[in-house]
Amino acid sequence: VDDSIIVIENIYRHLEMGKTKMQATLDAVREIGASILTLTLVLVVVFLPIAFLGGMMGSFLGQFSLVIASTALISLLVSLTVIPLLTSRYGKLEVLNTKNIFGKFIRWFENLLDAFGLKMRNLLNWSLSHKLITFGVTALLLFSSLALIAGGFIGISMFDAGDRGEFFVRLKLPKDATTEQTNLAVLQTEEILKQQPLITSIFTTVGVEENGAVQSNKAEIHVNMA
Repeated sequence: VDDSIIVIENIYRHLEMGKTKMQATLDAVREIGASILTLTLVLVVVFLPIAFLGGMMGSFLGQFSLVIASTALISLLVSLTVIPLLTSRYGKLEVLNTKNIFGKFIRWFENLLDAFGLKMRNLLNWSLSHKLITFGVTALLLFSSLALIAGGFIGISMFDAGDRGEFFVRLKLPKDATTEQTNLAVLQTEEILKQQPLITSIFTTVGVEENGAVQSNKAEIHVNMA
């Protein structure tokens, strides 16, 4: 969706220059096509490797990363094919009617955006004219952010590292082991664990790993302690 919006906005800008629908579409796509391609590929490269992670992170974020990567690629395809096709045939300039409430709101919002853009442009020009001050403020903000982490105001751990009174026992038999053989090994392990007075409960999973994969030679025992 983002890619399509960028392409449409750029095509409309070229239409405002007085170009024909076809010429405006060609010039707009040529102007930003490479940039859109680069941005989309960066997004795919960032999210796609998450789908190949193992363990808990892979289970939680694997499908999410595939959805993001595939959506970005589809958005790129639509913005460079369907959108130019439609705008080259049906694109036109819209004359804003400021007599109704909706038109007045759109005009007010556009004026607000123009004012914001002007302020940002002035801020950028000032920053480029005062490079030392800009660098100093940026460095101060960076080190202040790092100081918040070092001072303990912002945590960096994903989970609490404290003792939660539990641990896991993972069993791995030879690959040709059946589920019955794995279950027998689990029962023997459970008998040893039950002899420990601090253990309150045991939960066992046979033939299934933590990421959901089915493997008859593996088992996991979740042990809770008092």
